[in-house]
Amino acid sequence: MGFEKIITANYGDDTLTIVEGKYPFKTSTVSLKELTFKDKKILRDRIGPMDLTMDKSGNLLVINSYDDTLFYIDLANNQILHIVELGRCPVEIKLYEDNIYIINCDSNSISLIDSKTLDIIENIPVGNKPTSIEVDEFDDKIYITNEGGNSISTLDSSGKIGYIKLKDKPLKLKIEDNTIFILALLNNGSFNCSRIYALDRKKYKNLWSLDFKGVFFDFIKIGEDAFYLTNPEDGYLYELNIKNKLVEKKIYLGGLPSNIISHNKKEIYINDLLNNKIIIVDILEDMVKHKIRVGKEPYGILLL
Repeated sequence: MGFEKIITANYGDDTLTIVEGKYPFKTSTVSLKELTFKDKKILRDRIGPMDLTMDKSGNLLVINSYDDTLFYIDLANNQILHIVELGRCPVEIKLYEDNIYIINCDSNSISLIDSKTLDIIENIPVGNKPTSIEVDEFDDKIYITNEGGNSISTLDSSGKIGYIKLKDKPLKLKIEDNTIFILALLNNGSFNCSRIYALDRKKYKNLWSLDFKGVFFDFIKIGEDAFYLTNPEDGYLYELNIKNKLVEKKIYLGGLPSNIISHNKKEIYINDLLNNKIIIVDILEDMVKHKIRVGKEPYGILLL
């Protein structure tokens, strides 16, 4: 598969699941409540790990939506090295250069943190109900989708904040070359309808948009025209061809599929929040390759 580990952040039972090797996979569980911080176990009723990433030193950064914290974890020694207090309901984390960016959904803000010292540099206000964050490495710019504000916030390297107004409720965005792709829920009174936008990365001009039925949570673009989208309502993975504006394929996943990531443009990885599994899909063969049982409500997925 081309990677050594999958690590999931399991919101429902305050654990991490580590998946190693090839099929049949070896899985192990790390309880966040059992980790030590300053030689003592942390005293938390609920933690709620939501997303995770790893820094250059090999330590894990886990954001906790229930506890409103960032845990900086040395997994090899089962120790929490640092705890950072965040805004309300942190939902997504990104590492870029020397900074950590964390979306606080209920605080309508981003926590900007120095990755070397783990000191909070600033809490930056954004739009209403931010849901996802992407980094534009070409222009050193951060993009944040604000579902409740029908907008995208931009943050440049000088700290200047900007806004892109949209008609609809953006959930996720991806950046490829000179184009920003946005998945949104329609805001025109229609139920169960979604839209994909393509914006020019420089001028934010709308290049095209496509409406389609269904409520989709996340997407990924592979190749020139193929978009893969997860539908938590019917449990399917959809392949949408932008060129001919048709749903070309549907692969049944079951459960409650939500986040989707790709490793090598041949396989995609999807979390099933209902059945507590990571689903590996071979998109060349159009089939589910593996379903791996992990912890409860595995929101965050990290490939290593």
